[in-house]
Formats: sequence, structure tokens, C-alpha cells
Amino acid sequence: MANGVWHTEYGIEINLTKPDLGVDGYLGLLQEIMTSVSDRNPQLLECLARHQGKECASEAGGKSPWVFIRRAHVGGRFPLAAAHLPITHKATPTESAQHKATKERIVETASRCGLNAAAEVPAREQADRLRCPRYWPR
Repeated sequence: MANGVWHTEYGIEINLTKPDLGVDGYLGLLQEIMTSVSDRNPQLLECLARHQGKECASEAGGKSPWVFIRRAHVGGRFPLAAAHLPITHKATPTESAQHKATKERIVETASRCGLNAAAEVPAREQADRLRCPRYWPR
């Protein structure tokens, strides 16, 4: 957890320990930074250490450089604290065995139900299917 974050859109440092967040002239800033990540740009708030070019222990531990703000519970108080967002997906050069097996099972199940399915359909072919009335539901 950190006491400061970088607001990427405003280009300002926010100090979570100060009542005015350490900045003047930003009405609604507290509400904005407390908004759920699912309802705002997930890259709105950046780890201050990363922004300053320093090493961040949370990032080294596998977290993303982007943060959300929450109320911590410290000795009966509830101060604001920043916490790193998890990395939800790490790209790999090849598909995992589990991913391949899942695709095969989906195709197999669809075929048993009388549906025409393929594990890999090129994007161009998918777009053509969407434009062709033959594939539209009746």
C-alpha cells in the first residue's frame, strides 16, 4: 500500500494522507479516484514509485503498475490507501494444454448438440458470417 499515486489524466501527484489530497482546484477528485476500477479507466492511477522511475516492491511481486484506492483499517481509523491491481493475464507464446483441451471440448459439445463448430476461425471469416444473411437468425 502507498500514500501517494500519480493521476495519469491530470498529471498530478495525489497525497492520500492529506484531507485535500495535496492538490487544489480539482473538484470531485476524491469521488473520481474512489470510483470502482470497473467504472473508470483502469490506468487512471499509477504507482507513484513507478512514475518516479523507482522500483516498486508490489510490481516486482507480480502486480501491475496501476492502482485503486480503498479505505484501509488501521488502529480504528480508515485512511485512504492505494493498492496495486493484479495482472489478470500474462501473454504466453503458445497456448497452454488446458486452453487447447477446453477449445476441443467446446467443439465436441457443440457438435453433439447438432451445431457446426470450429476451434479456430479466422477473423475475416467470422466477419463474413456476420454480414451474410444466411447466418442471421430467422
